Amino acid sequence: MRTSFKVSVIGEVPRPGRYELKSRTTVLDMLALAGGFNQFASRSKVVVLRTEGTDRNRLLFNSSKAVSGSDEENFYVQANDIVVVP
Repeated sequence: MRTSFKVSVIGEVPRPGRYELKSRTTVLDMLALAGGFNQFASRSKVVVLRTEGTDRNRLLFNSSKAVSGSDEENFYVQANDIVVVP
Protein backbone atom coordinates (compact mmCIF):
# COMPACT_ATOMS: atom_id res chain seq x y z
CA MET A 1 0.00 0.00 0.00
CA ARG A 2 1.31 3.38 -0.97
CA THR A 3 1.46 6.10 1.64
CA SER A 4 0.87 9.74 0.94
CA PHE A 5 2.95 12.72 1.98
CA LYS A 6 2.30 16.43 2.29
CA VAL A 7 3.96 19.41 0.63
CA SER A 8 3.04 23.07 1.13
CA VAL A 9 3.01 25.84 -1.48
CA ILE A 10 2.96 29.43 -0.22
CA GLY A 11 3.38 32.88 -1.69
CA GLU A 12 2.39 34.31 -5.06
CA VAL A 13 0.21 31.46 -6.36
CA PRO A 14 -3.58 31.41 -6.87
CA ARG A 15 -4.15 28.40 -4.56
CA PRO A 16 -1.57 28.32 -1.73
CA GLY A 17 -1.97 25.43 0.67
CA ARG A 18 -0.86 22.04 1.90
CA TYR A 19 -1.22 19.33 -0.72
CA GLU A 20 -1.42 15.60 -0.08
CA LEU A 21 0.52 13.68 -2.71
CA LYS A 22 0.43 9.99 -3.52
CA SER A 23 3.31 9.75 -6.00
CA ARG A 24 6.61 11.38 -6.91
CA THR A 25 5.95 14.98 -7.88
CA THR A 26 8.28 17.65 -9.27
CA VAL A 27 8.45 21.27 -8.19
CA LEU A 28 6.88 22.29 -11.52
CA ASP A 29 4.00 19.87 -10.88
CA MET A 30 3.48 21.40 -7.42
CA LEU A 31 3.31 24.88 -8.93
CA ALA A 32 0.73 23.62 -11.43
CA LEU A 33 -1.38 22.13 -8.62
CA ALA A 34 -1.29 25.51 -6.87
CA GLY A 35 -2.60 27.20 -10.03
CA GLY A 36 0.69 28.46 -11.45
CA PHE A 37 2.04 31.91 -10.74
CA ASN A 38 0.07 35.05 -10.09
CA GLN A 39 1.03 38.32 -11.76
CA PHE A 40 3.46 39.36 -9.01
CA ALA A 41 5.40 36.09 -8.73
CA SER A 42 9.16 35.99 -9.13
CA ARG A 43 9.42 32.95 -11.38
CA SER A 44 13.20 32.67 -11.22
CA LYS A 45 13.48 32.91 -7.41
CA VAL A 46 11.30 30.07 -6.15
CA VAL A 47 12.77 28.38 -3.05
CA VAL A 48 12.06 24.92 -1.66
CA LEU A 49 12.59 24.71 2.10
CA ARG A 50 13.57 21.18 3.13
CA THR A 51 14.39 19.78 6.56
CA GLU A 52 16.59 16.69 6.66
CA GLY A 53 17.30 15.58 10.23
CA THR A 54 18.55 18.70 11.98
CA ASP A 55 19.56 20.41 8.72
CA ARG A 56 17.38 23.00 7.03
CA ASN A 57 18.11 23.50 3.36
CA ARG A 58 17.07 26.14 0.83
CA LEU A 59 16.92 24.72 -2.68
CA LEU A 60 16.62 27.28 -5.47
CA PHE A 61 14.26 26.62 -8.36
CA ASN A 62 14.16 28.61 -11.59
CA SER A 63 10.95 27.82 -13.46
CA SER A 64 12.24 29.31 -16.71
CA LYS A 65 15.10 26.80 -16.81
CA ALA A 66 12.79 23.94 -15.83
CA VAL A 67 10.27 24.78 -18.54
CA SER A 68 13.04 24.89 -21.13
CA GLY A 69 13.81 21.24 -20.34
CA SER A 70 16.54 21.31 -17.69
CA ASP A 71 15.96 18.04 -15.81
CA GLU A 72 18.34 18.87 -12.98
CA GLU A 73 16.39 22.08 -12.37
CA ASN A 74 13.00 20.36 -12.03
CA PHE A 75 13.66 18.11 -9.04
CA TYR A 76 11.23 16.04 -6.99
CA VAL A 77 9.67 17.40 -3.81
CA GLN A 78 9.91 15.39 -0.60
CA ALA A 79 7.61 14.99 2.40
CA ASN A 80 7.12 18.24 4.34
CA ASP A 81 8.86 20.44 1.76
CA ILE A 82 7.61 24.01 1.56
CA VAL A 83 7.62 25.62 -1.88
CA VAL A 84 7.92 29.40 -1.48
CA VAL A 85 7.02 31.65 -4.43
CA PRO A 86 8.15 35.23 -3.71
